[in-house]
Amino acid sequence: MAGDLATSPRETLDLLTDAEALPVLRHSRDNQEVLSERDHVVWTAQDTDARSTAPPAAV
Repeated sequence: MAGDLATSPRETLDLLTDAEALPVLRHSRDNQEVLSERDHVVWTAQDTDARSTAPPAAV
């Protein structure tokens, strides 16, 4: 995480400590933003430990 945590919005801090999001952060590579429109941002990443069996979601 590159940023100033002291001035980050509560939502950002909540995401960085979310129990469901942490495995994604720990077990992914090639993370990149693929779409940004107004308040919505979509990211994609490659799984590094083969736990994911779901096909990629269509954007």
